[in-house]
Amino acid sequence: MNDINKFLLKGMICELREYLKENNFDDIKKICKKISDKIDEINSNEVSTDIVSSNKEDTKQDNNNEHDAKTMAFIAKTMAFIELLLTNNQKELFKLYEDDNWMYKLNFELIYKHIKYVENKNPNIYHMLGYIYTHGCIFPKNVKKANDYYLKCWEDHMYASYNLYRNTQQLKHLEKSAKLGFVRAQYEFGDICADRQTAIKFYIMSAKQGNQDAIARLGNQDLVSYLLKNDY
Repeated sequence: MNDINKFLLKGMICELREYLKENNFDDIKKICKKISDKIDEINSNEVSTDIVSSNKEDTKQDNNNEHDAKTMAFIAKTMAFIELLLTNNQKELFKLYEDDNWMYKLNFELIYKHIKYVENKNPNIYHMLGYIYTHGCIFPKNVKKANDYYLKCWEDHMYASYNLYRNTQQLKHLEKSAKLGFVRAQYEFGDICADRQTAIKFYIMSAKQGNQDAIARLGNQDLVSYLLKNDY
């Protein structure tokens, strides 16, 4: 990392720290975007992030800068996620949740700090608060508190309704999640459903989203292809 980039990143990091102290959300978003863009630029222009230096102090400083850059990139991703929650951008959030490792890429303490006291909470905020208590992301796991949040949004949020089903085993929550479009819930509801025709209906819904288990449940591959092509 050259001296100019070090200087620019250091300045942006100092700005971000001040904005975080002030809870200045608009400026936090702007500076996080700048940091993220700068890191992308550095990564694309430099062959290696390993810096060879004969001066130990320079090497130590470079490592500190590298650590700060990664930390700020982590915060930048978290702030972008918080923005999706606050703006109720369900489409982008659901795309993110499709990644099984999404939760390891975010700072949940920062998320909680920015959403806990929002006055007019939307379904995505309620779901995230429930998720935090379900998985013990900050506090010890607390299913009761998690369910209290899920109950505020389960009818409009397929992940909240599914998590509520996992916590309570009430089939109405699994059915709602399936109807809202959650591919795993569609498959599981098909497995549990007593009525064969209804089960097939939900297997087909899940199969259309590429669920291989649902396709296997339907059995005949030619039949499956026909159903999927003809929007059954």
